[in-house]
Amino acid sequence: MILTIEQLKFYRKYPTLAARDLLGVRLHWTQRQMLRAAFGSTNCLWLACRSLGKTWLIAVYLCLKCILFPKMRCGVFASCYAQACFTFEKLQQLWDDSPFLQAVTTGPPKVTKNKAELVFINKSRIEAYAVKRGARFNQVVIDEYRDLPPEQLAVIKPYLLAKHVTEKNHMLIASTATYQTNHFYAKYKEFEEQVQKGNPRYALTSFDIDDALSGPFTFIDKDAVESIKEDLLPEEIDQELYCKFTNLRDGFFAGALIKSCELAFKPIKSCDGYITVLGIDVGRVKGGDNSAFTVCQLIPGEGVRVVYVLTANGATMDEQRMIIGRLVRDFNISKIVMDNEKLGYALRDSLMKPSLDEETNKVLPPIVLEDDFSVPGALQLIIGQNFANKTEMWERVWDVKKAMQERILYFPEDKYRIMIGKDNPNVDSDEMELIDMYYEIAALKREMSNMEIKQTETNTAFSLVPGTGAKIKDDRFWSMILSASEAVRIYKESLENNDDSYVGSWA
Repeated sequence: MILTIEQLKFYRKYPTLAARDLLGVRLHWTQRQMLRAAFGSTNCLWLACRSLGKTWLIAVYLCLKCILFPKMRCGVFASCYAQACFTFEKLQQLWDDSPFLQAVTTGPPKVTKNKAELVFINKSRIEAYAVKRGARFNQVVIDEYRDLPPEQLAVIKPYLLAKHVTEKNHMLIASTATYQTNHFYAKYKEFEEQVQKGNPRYALTSFDIDDALSGPFTFIDKDAVESIKEDLLPEEIDQELYCKFTNLRDGFFAGALIKSCELAFKPIKSCDGYITVLGIDVGRVKGGDNSAFTVCQLIPGEGVRVVYVLTANGATMDEQRMIIGRLVRDFNISKIVMDNEKLGYALRDSLMKPSLDEETNKVLPPIVLEDDFSVPGALQLIIGQNFANKTEMWERVWDVKKAMQERILYFPEDKYRIMIGKDNPNVDSDEMELIDMYYEIAALKREMSNMEIKQTETNTAFSLVPGTGAKIKDDRFWSMILSASEAVRIYKESLENNDDSYVGSWA
């Protein structure tokens, strides 16, 4: 199983033939191009659609590098060690299917809690472990570069300082596309500029789903692709399937999307007979952030409606407790999703005690976490959500946007586009109350359309913030996200379980 000098020279020049002859793998034409690019440059970037086999091809590339170049040390990195180990799953598959690979290694890939490695008899090796300073490699591969925190990239760059005895050091970057706010877009543009200048040290490949489905054979199920498209947002389709970096110039929640989700129903101030969810974004300082309360209602066979929005500025904890107690009573609230930190704790403490409603002279019962059995007679309604958990908050944002795309989340049509003075003699109190409810929902829509996407500091998730220089707040927006995301999840679960019993509260 020892290759001659002539064979080594030949396979170094023709890596796709090496993949076929030595590893026994069949490459799609796009993968052949990607492999040639990686062998022919010291800095290579693979931009590829979902399911093109990037991670598997990384495993093929690393095996060939180690086979064809003795004493080659290769490092595999990703956003975390666990993700880097996905490459070792592919290495294991290659090892199982290739007698040659088995013969030129000291054994199968070894994966432990802290380190993974595949060792070759020519003293080459492939390794993966958590990013740390001081490591040295001849080949560095970063899988799903878009998810890599920037501070880790600063640590990885010096890994290539150690020279190999014969081969130049290489860096390979692989990823699907993402938003233009992500650092991967800047890296892609850097490679694009260098390639256009004719810099031989740089190579760039970009293959989308149409490329993956073309050619004499393909390993992707076309019907499965169409099914995937049905579940993706438009920008997800662009990113995941068509290698497009999304700019979102019209905002994350485009005005056209919001308008398309409007129905001819009125906001309501009470409800009995349908499941309802309350979302709360807590504020307290007068003149600062509002406390915002949003109620969503589940409608059988239709989806979820945003039916009520209320803001209070500078309200005390006791005043907010009263607002929540009345909303729970008037809307027969089934779940409350609220901030689980700081002000959220203070409000929850206030909710744990019964309170007298001076308007009706009736007692509002205590309200506690859904798994809290310590308070007698309490309503177990609260789901605590940590706003600091950007990943979970982003999932809630994503669930809301998907629900809008799928047309199962709706807002009332705008009926009043002017502000009317409170003492206008031509408007009675009931109509003024309705106008106020419309105004709050219109303000929510403005907040939605103003939100811009931002990468978190650790680059592990996205978040949304009000547009640069805008005076529009985001309190209504986040209370809506908490309420609507939970309501949508309940609605979808009921569809999966064929449960049409939306009448009444199941709390």
